[in-house]
Amino acid sequence: MWTAKKQSNAPESAILLHTTWQKNMKQEPNPKYLRRTLKRTAVISGMLVLISTTLGWLAFQRIPSWYQPVHVNQNELTEVRNSLPNTYQKLNDLVNSGKEKEFILPARRVTQWIVARGELWPDSRAWLPDWLRDPVVVFDRNECIIAVRLDYHGWQTILSIHLVSRVSQEAVTLNVVGVNAGIIPIPTSLLVEPLERLLNNPSLDIETLPDPMAKVITELRSTTTSQAIAQGISLPNHFRLPKGRRIVSIKTMWSDKGNLHILLKPM
Repeated sequence: MWTAKKQSNAPESAILLHTTWQKNMKQEPNPKYLRRTLKRTAVISGMLVLISTTLGWLAFQRIPSWYQPVHVNQNELTEVRNSLPNTYQKLNDLVNSGKEKEFILPARRVTQWIVARGELWPDSRAWLPDWLRDPVVVFDRNECIIAVRLDYHGWQTILSIHLVSRVSQEAVTLNVVGVNAGIIPIPTSLLVEPLERLLNNPSLDIETLPDPMAKVITELRSTTTSQAIAQGISLPNHFRLPKGRRIVSIKTMWSDKGNLHILLKPM
């Protein structure tokens, strides 16, 4: 008897629920409820936009942990100036040995050369505009990072270019794999205009530049800037130093813990 009664009431309950739902759907929404909902949505959306903007601004101005500016004082200037020909002579000795040798180049030393460039190459003082300063070079995890402090019309950030190298029997290629403002990635296309200005700078005379910088500038000027950024810069993987007796190539190249390692192979 209980089962039969349950089955007979089931259709009536379903009809009652359906009728109630139809009545509720026909009722107009409460205006006060809509206003409260819209206000809450607007407040939450505004808070999210404010939080996102603040976090983005902080990330834009954040100084990466690896960015450690180097200052060369007068007491260090003589040692830094002498380190350039000494490093070149060490490289030349490795090349003339006729054996596979590893050449190690510290990032700090390269940074010191760039910071003191005005004393090493007087014409190089005008290479960078005043709103770019404190250049830093980092070698780590098979990546080369070139960074500067940008201070342009109130905009301040650490601008960094991330490069990786590829070595083959024919060429050594450098590719841009990222550009950051602070810790925010930005499009690599933004490099085109400032790089073109640098390459077209009259004071950038390749006759006064040391190798391999002169070869890199020559290669950049021989192609379009956008193509160089997109496809990389390739240099022949065989060379002879001005005082070298042998032609050598780079067998492999990697960077780690602040040093660039180059394994040289005689040809």
